[in-house]
Amino acid sequence: MSMKIVERGFSIFCVFCLLVCGVLLYPAFSYAEGNTRFFLQDYNKILFLVDVSYSMEEEDPQKYSTELIQMFIDGVYHPQTEIGVIAYNHEISSDYELTSVANSRDRENLKQYVQTFERKGSTNIGYALKEGINRLAKETVQEHDRPILIVISDGQTDATGTKEIQEIEKNKKFAYQKAKQINCPIYTIGFSQEENQELTELKQIAKETKGKFYLFPENGDILAFFSKVFEEIIGVKVWIHQPENSSSKNVNITLNNPYAYLFERHFFTNKNSNQKSWFFSEANDYASIAEGNAYLSAKLLKSEIPTVKITIPTQNKKSSAIYDIQYPYIYPKAEIVNNLNESNLSIVATLYDSQKESVIESEKYLQDLKAQVELTNIKTKETQTIPMVNTGHQFKSSYKSTNSDSYTMQIRIYGDQLELLSPVQTIQLNNHPPVQNEKEPIGVLYTGKREIQLDHIFTDVDGDPLFYRLSNQNDSQIGLSIENSVLKIQSQELGQYTVELIAMDGRGGETKGEIQIEIQNFWDYYQKIIGIILGSILLLVIVFWILFQKIKGKKNVASPPAPIEKAPVFQQARFEGYFLKTINNEEIPVLYWPVQYLEQKHKVSLGELFEMLDVKIKNTEAYNIYFEAGTHGKVIFYHFTKSIISIGNRNIPAKKKEILQYDDKIYILFEDHVTEIEVRYKRVNRKRFN
Repeated sequence: MSMKIVERGFSIFCVFCLLVCGVLLYPAFSYAEGNTRFFLQDYNKILFLVDVSYSMEEEDPQKYSTELIQMFIDGVYHPQTEIGVIAYNHEISSDYELTSVANSRDRENLKQYVQTFERKGSTNIGYALKEGINRLAKETVQEHDRPILIVISDGQTDATGTKEIQEIEKNKKFAYQKAKQINCPIYTIGFSQEENQELTELKQIAKETKGKFYLFPENGDILAFFSKVFEEIIGVKVWIHQPENSSSKNVNITLNNPYAYLFERHFFTNKNSNQKSWFFSEANDYASIAEGNAYLSAKLLKSEIPTVKITIPTQNKKSSAIYDIQYPYIYPKAEIVNNLNESNLSIVATLYDSQKESVIESEKYLQDLKAQVELTNIKTKETQTIPMVNTGHQFKSSYKSTNSDSYTMQIRIYGDQLELLSPVQTIQLNNHPPVQNEKEPIGVLYTGKREIQLDHIFTDVDGDPLFYRLSNQNDSQIGLSIENSVLKIQSQELGQYTVELIAMDGRGGETKGEIQIEIQNFWDYYQKIIGIILGSILLLVIVFWILFQKIKGKKNVASPPAPIEKAPVFQQARFEGYFLKTINNEEIPVLYWPVQYLEQKHKVSLGELFEMLDVKIKNTEAYNIYFEAGTHGKVIFYHFTKSIISIGNRNIPAKKKEILQYDDKIYILFEDHVTEIEVRYKRVNRKRFN
């Protein structure tokens, strides 16, 4: 077999091994990265369904429901958000189509619209839900669209007959089904002086669509309520700054933001009787001011400002809290870097700058930040929090699963006035049950004891420690017990027995195994051992005999071969060259070096031979492969390279000289492991040279 065939066979074998390893070691988890375009907030299409029936006049006389909608309009991330409003009673009273709030004029128009609601008529929440969810389904057409429906009502539904009740329930079921189809949760906000059946209906609507129910507080603290609802629904942290009481008419508040990677920053505060506006100490044109009946808001026009100074009036020597909503353009990116056994995760998180489209690696910026992994079991809804280690430029953590389940994974990076969430990923973690390796019967001496290490018989691919227990199906004729992974056997009678046991990995994986036990007499038990001893003795005898023959043969060792005789020049020598493969896959014709090319030379390199025929090749090691003239038509061959070279079936290492006979073939695989050539030493005639 030629060296060329061996090398090609080895290459094919390596490729096959890589493919097999790729299949065996490919992580058996899948993850679907969340939509990074909307890492700032989950929902970009928000539709309010607001009850304007007559009963709302009693439950919400201050029209806080209208204020809440206005605060949402002021507080969302403006460039990527559309908001619409449908006012309903027993029918659709009025509606405002989903509109982008990126423009301040559009925001003001929308807020002015919600202030025009006239409360009258009865209530049909079923019909309103159907119309609202149909509106969102029609508008949800892009892959990144995330719709949400927020229902504001006292929960009262007016139905006068069975048919009408049935129709309402039919419409509600339709809305639930449609909401699930477009992945649209429905959140409900109830206005009521007391807990009643009507509020139960609002709770049910939220539950059916994976939303949440909120009850407006009796104390009327709308900003605190808005802060809670906005943070939970939109998924954006609302920072609350409590200013100290002041005896003066005004209080100055300084808000620091050391992590000034912000698209937008919004401030809210309660509006008291003395406060018609607020002021930014540096320059009022830093902010765009908006207000409602119960609140003031401001949007920073220069969001990169790290320090903001605000002056607000006090009332009764007290000032209102500042609610701070930040929209950063940095977010965590999570990567699972190692999951070879399908149950152990190695997780790395970095901070990504979406403006520069690069990872933030500044140790100065990251040094005070912390991070954690939040894993939620999709089936049980249980969440585990795993702290991450700050390495200075990234965050690292690891996790070992306790079962085979699907999880959602999210990274939370936080610090002073900073809280960032990564897009949600879904991962599948698999646990493999133990595997029994050995099946051979195990001998036990009659009336004797035997201890068997079960960890030598069972293994776990996940690396879990194994635990064992005996099955109830074992034969009582032999004594069995398990202590610390050791099976203890007390023999009773000669014969063959089957021991049944269960191997457990502590994470739900179990394997039922069988061990064959053979209780033997003295001769049968030691027969194999005796055989091994006799075999060993025989082997030693053979080895000593071979050594003896070699020592004896040294007396008749032939004299070493005569040294290779060199000739002054090549005698009637010619060569042929056949390129088998080149690095650029170029076709090079057969090379011929006739006698006249070499007859005046004593030594020539392969590189020089290439130059004679104007062969362009980049393998410089060819100049370290030599042919030297020898006597009697022979050629001396040697090289000083790392190339793979063989003559016939002999490998030729570097520095070793070999004699070439006529018709010898030299196979050369150059150091690039691609270029192959076969050089043949050919005779001119069969004349003997002296």
